[in-house]
Amino acid sequence: MIARSIEITPLPGCDGYNVIVQPPVPDEPLDAEFPGYRRARAWADGLRQTRGWRIVDRSGLEP
Repeated sequence: MIARSIEITPLPGCDGYNVIVQPPVPDEPLDAEFPGYRRARAWADGLRQTRGWRIVDRSGLEP
């Protein structure tokens, strides 16, 4: 089984956040961009709850 994680990072040069699954899941577009931290964190939490992957929060913000 592949160990995956969900990374939350700020979008470079603008407001918003990336949520990226590492390594990517073939044929499943799970990565997303969000305008605010709360929405990015909610997406990451949903992936964590349904897939069991850990979240690596590099946003600099607290959940």
